[in-house]
Amino acid sequence: MKKGVKVLFSTALMLVMMMSMAAAKPKDWVDPQYSFKGIHTVTIETMDLNKLVENDIDGQNMQTMFQSEAAKRVTHAKLVPQTELADVRITGQVQQYDISNSVIPAHYETRYHNETTTIKDKDGKETTITTQVPTTEYVPARTVYTSTVRLRLDVIDQKTGKAVFSRDDTRADGDSGDLQRTYSKLITAFYKEVDRKIRKG
Repeated sequence: MKKGVKVLFSTALMLVMMMSMAAAKPKDWVDPQYSFKGIHTVTIETMDLNKLVENDIDGQNMQTMFQSEAAKRVTHAKLVPQTELADVRITGQVQQYDISNSVIPAHYETRYHNETTTIKDKDGKETTITTQVPTTEYVPARTVYTSTVRLRLDVIDQKTGKAVFSRDDTRADGDSGDLQRTYSKLITAFYKEVDRKIRKG
């Protein structure tokens, strides 16, 4: 395999791996005997940052987001501030919160651009023809950042103190250094699923 082809192949492989990590499905567990139809009130506890979030502003924003996204997404039950008034409580713990990076080495790529020509036939009628012309371009090395967040989320029945729905979800957003956005995607997806379960009963 030629060196240039190896670089292109490894670059494409890395991008595919990053996309597959971002698209990974969460691991869910649901109590098959539990009726979500009985959930009328929900309280959201403080997210356990597990000492993984060093920036206090990030931590405060994550706590706010954990509450505000619930208010937006959980529409088939009432959110209440007091645990004693709730049918279930939702807890969360951050299990991974970091940014990694890798370097895509410098390489050459074949790119195409349109080239238009006009020709005349014997009667003087003009015809425009557009063709794609390949060119080889040098692409300098660049650093790609990946934001990875892993959360453990639980819906706990207040009467029994046992979890009725648990999710372990990891998302790695390739070519991104925005951990807050990755975190937001995880909790938004979780609350949508919680609301769907309450709606379906």
